[in-house]
Amino acid sequence: MSDIADSQTTIWYYKTTERSTPPPAGRDLYSEYVPARFEPRESVKGNIARSLFYFYTMYREQADAEDPNFFLTMKSTLCDWHNLDPVDAREWKRNQKIAVYQGGKHNPFVLDCSLVSRAYCNNIDQACETLVLSHADDLSTDERTMDIYPNPAVASVLRDECRQGQPDLCCGGHRYTR
Repeated sequence: MSDIADSQTTIWYYKTTERSTPPPAGRDLYSEYVPARFEPRESVKGNIARSLFYFYTMYREQADAEDPNFFLTMKSTLCDWHNLDPVDAREWKRNQKIAVYQGGKHNPFVLDCSLVSRAYCNNIDQACETLVLSHADDLSTDERTMDIYPNPAVASVLRDECRQGQPDLCCGGHRYTR
């Protein structure tokens, strides 16, 4: 999974239409295809990346049993997509709606802009870093701990300090378990 050069794209998809020639304008609105590869449109790449990070975190054993190299081969691209397409209001609301059907379990990679970087990518996007650092002194005595199982980095629990009233910095104090 990686970006496909426009010159190599064989099919361009926009909503329910497809075309075999490059669109004259608005190329970022199109998903692209070449045999054996697909690239989603620019505005949803981060959404897809965060969904895949969540899936791999929660179902790593099953994913690796199917193909132990699948996630590793696309991890770098997913990190790029996460950084290039930050969480927007639509993705945030979608995550809230899905959690209703998932027993209140949110995708923590949507709720905490730094979690992908800390768990998988070893870098923090500058906009996210600015947001997190701007609230670094806001720690209060009303902190809660969030546990995410399994920890994607090591064989232990990934713990994150959550601050009440700051959902942009943490995961709302939810406990995520498999």
